Amino acid sequence: MQEGSLNNSRNARQNGDPMDEPLGDNMPLYARSIARRELEEKRRRRDRINSRIGTLSDSLDHLLISMERHIRHKFLEVKVLRGRNLPIMDLTKSDPYLKMSFLGLVKKTSVKRATLNPVWNETIRFSTANVEEKPVLRVEVYDEDLLPDNIKQGDDLMGRFDISIDENLPVGILAQGWFPLVEEAAGSASKPSAAIELELRIVDEHIHRKDSTRSSRLRHRRSRGE
Repeated sequence: MQEGSLNNSRNARQNGDPMDEPLGDNMPLYARSIARRELEEKRRRRDRINSRIGTLSDSLDHLLISMERHIRHKFLEVKVLRGRNLPIMDLTKSDPYLKMSFLGLVKKTSVKRATLNPVWNETIRFSTANVEEKPVLRVEVYDEDLLPDNIKQGDDLMGRFDISIDENLPVGILAQGWFPLVEEAAGSASKPSAAIELELRIVDEHIHRKDSTRSSRLRHRRSRGE
């Protein structure tokens, strides 16, 4: 009997749970009964607490997933409408396109063939997640070089201009109209009226993320039955 009691004590210590410690054999019967009931009540209380913690953890995970998937974000939206009186770069014509830079991002429009008055009607978006003090949108107009790659020297700059953006990013239209080209390429047949028509606005939208690290981790935990 004593050897069995020692084995029970050894197993309880290995499990590391003080509530699983066996009751001493030398305790009176009524005392053992009271102690057993107290231990059972402590175990039930512990299980209820663990259950509540698990429920709160799942609720927090769901809340964080929702916050990660639905985030409000602002974009600078540039609508490129058209150009007029652009410089002649290839004898009697040009093949213009726009290259725009904002907060380290660079994007381009399509190329319009053999025209000095291109019509784009294209919309380009820039993220404002890393907006800095006094941000600037740089717009450059290029003429695409159609020569073979082995003798191609790169596209020719036709002109450029900068537009200062309100760092507070107010939602709505920031600027619209014709913006004249400056610093036109040397040797081009420049015209004082060369300009690009743009419309700039700040758009505030909800961003829906299809997945996230936290949601993936939660699904993994559930698959394991945690």
